[in-house]
Amino acid sequence: SGGIGGEVVVDHSGDITVLGDGAMAIKAESINGGGGSLALDLAGVVGMPGVPYVGMIGIKPKEEPVIAVRVGAQKATSMNAGKVTVNTTGTFQTAGDHAIVDFAQSLAGGGGTLSMNVDLASIENEIGAMATGFHVVLGGMDGNDNRAADIASTHTGDLVAFGDLSTGVLAQS
Repeated sequence: SGGIGGEVVVDHSGDITVLGDGAMAIKAESINGGGGSLALDLAGVVGMPGVPYVGMIGIKPKEEPVIAVRVGAQKATSMNAGKVTVNTTGTFQTAGDHAIVDFAQSLAGGGGTLSMNVDLASIENEIGAMATGFHVVLGGMDGNDNRAADIASTHTGDLVAFGDLSTGVLAQS
């Protein structure tokens, strides 16, 4: 327990262009005690290996497949993140879904960002479709006395975000 994340300073002048899903033109973060960013892209088929698929009506597997995701810390105490400062000039642009042009965060004790794209199909058999559980935890659990710091962000010029669910500026503390 206990710790200090350092101060982060970004000074940039000039143009930035990034392409692709989940792309970031500027990312500045101070993290202590867990957390951060997670991009999750799941596609395909979910099944239970080793579970027999029998044709008897009323017989179903005892367990269901579960996908569990956690972003953050557990029982973090006295974690301190540093100040994040971003000073930029120019044209910054992203082209892609879920992209962020200017991202700044100060996290202490857990938390952050989670970007998910889920496209799952269950295996079907004579019994019917198998359910798929999905469990997501974002943030710290059972922590105390965790402190994030200030975010200071200035920009002169254009911020351009092309793409579905894209963000121009994301600042969190």
